[in-house]
Amino acid sequence: MKPEARRERLFREHFRQNRGGYAFAFVLIIGAVLTQLLIPKVLESFADAYAAGTLSPITALEHGFWLLLVAVLMAAIRIASRLRLYYLGRQFERSVRSRLFAHWLRLPAEYYQGRRIGDLMAHATNDMNLLREKANFGVMMLVEAIFLVSLSMVMMGVTVHPLLTFWVLLPLPLLSLAAYVFRRRIQRHSRGVQEAFADLNTRVQKFCSGIQVIKAFVQEPAELARYEEANRANVEANRRLIQSSAAFAAMSSLIVGLSFLIAMTYGGWLAMEGRITLGQFIAFHTYLAQLIWPIESIGRVINVFQRAAAAEQRIAGILAMEPSIRDEEALPVRTLKGHIVIRDLTFFYPGNSRPALHGVTLDIPAGSTLGVVGRVGSGKSTLVQLLLRLFDPPPGTIQVDGMPLERIPLAVLRSQIGYVPQDNFLFSTAIYDNIDFHPVSHTEAEIHGAASLAHIHEKIMQFPRQYGTLLGERGVTLSGGQRQRVCMARALLKEPSILILDDSLSAVDADTETRILQDLRRYRSGRTTIIVSHRISSVQDADQIIVLDEGRIVEQGTHDALLAAGGVYAQMAARQQREEPLPEKRLDGAGRSFHGKRHTSG
Repeated sequence: MKPEARRERLFREHFRQNRGGYAFAFVLIIGAVLTQLLIPKVLESFADAYAAGTLSPITALEHGFWLLLVAVLMAAIRIASRLRLYYLGRQFERSVRSRLFAHWLRLPAEYYQGRRIGDLMAHATNDMNLLREKANFGVMMLVEAIFLVSLSMVMMGVTVHPLLTFWVLLPLPLLSLAAYVFRRRIQRHSRGVQEAFADLNTRVQKFCSGIQVIKAFVQEPAELARYEEANRANVEANRRLIQSSAAFAAMSSLIVGLSFLIAMTYGGWLAMEGRITLGQFIAFHTYLAQLIWPIESIGRVINVFQRAAAAEQRIAGILAMEPSIRDEEALPVRTLKGHIVIRDLTFFYPGNSRPALHGVTLDIPAGSTLGVVGRVGSGKSTLVQLLLRLFDPPPGTIQVDGMPLERIPLAVLRSQIGYVPQDNFLFSTAIYDNIDFHPVSHTEAEIHGAASLAHIHEKIMQFPRQYGTLLGERGVTLSGGQRQRVCMARALLKEPSILILDDSLSAVDADTETRILQDLRRYRSGRTTIIVSHRISSVQDADQIIVLDEGRIVEQGTHDALLAAGGVYAQMAARQQREEPLPEKRLDGAGRSFHGKRHTSG
């Protein structure tokens, strides 16, 4: 099925799945319309009785009683129909929002790199509101307008005067012409409103995320000016939409007013000539008055449907995207030992002509530790992201336990990897929940143990609410080192087969780093560990170390062998030694060693 075809099916799928509920609501609407059509007949009977001189106080009270009964019955049926449609509209909103969020979770990291948070927020809020408004208010007004207009026309023509009805209704087709003229303009302005709303959301998000930097550089006036500019653009976009909608509504009112003018002049002449009674004249005008609201609301209904159509196209377009990273021909595997083999890996980020990694070949035995060092932008984090399949490497270039990486189920792969990223992301919830961020809950003792291993437990216990301490946005209430250690505790609690520390000790002091690494030696036993760092002290105890430069492995070996080689690694160690002495190297019980070697390719 073409994406264009799929983009029009969100509401139709919802309508088909809930056709019973909508049918019941439509029956209620028709019942309310039929009840409303009794009002002109009661007024006709009252006016004819008055004109004939047969109206008595008892008769007047009877007419009043019938009007009251019709009004109460009509209100009750209308309330029931509205409640039903509003419930269905909320169901539609919830269903689409859940589908959108679930699909966002399936999309790869590259999808989010080219999109602003404000745009995503607008999809999840403003677009959802437009879809809900179509599903309840739009459908309700459309169905009510169709039945009320058509049945009123029948009653006017059959019970009053066919020719009068013809002339009065003659201008009304102009409404369709007006709707056609304004349709594209309203849709275009609706898209402008959505984009302006997204810009405003993005500006607020950037302000909240960067408040400390803004204050530190005294940028409050500049940020206020930028926000006011985005706010003005939002007002201007809404003004253009309102102008188009108001122009359409005014044209609709003009057309309806022309119909009333014909009804008053020609209908009055018919009444004076005795061709229709006074009661019929009043009934006709009552029918016509009942048409005003649904006819004038056609403009609003069209506006709702057009804005919702634009929102539905945006949402359905996202849902039509196929995740580029997904399980294909997955192998029946549940656990991993952690033997990683990389063969001639060359990787380009989407849209880049320069490779982030070039010709990388590496063998990481299960249970061993790999250290990765290099300058900023040398490809260290890229290697880690490929192992997690946040981006897909070329097929066959990475194997884990002899299996191609792309054939290991994503859920299994990522559940077996404990990952501490560079950005140390924490959720704005309690510390306890941030550490216990796993599909399976852990005991308090296990959480405390992981925090102790990351050397953050004692600090947490000093907080007034300890593990119940609520963190600010992205954990801003903690220091950089504290955030890193909470993130590390989260990964250690996972008890993974493969542990990846991506420059995750850069914000802690050297003494704390030394103590953490010493405690991790015992934890790392039997686990494949990859330590990415710019500090030599973090990787010096690794079984093997690679030095990356411009995406290539330029050196590989143990700490001692690389120092003896006198290359890039030795230069980095000497520079850092001058800044801060390296702690004494300690060997674990594995007894592994690798001979240093220089890579001269490229």
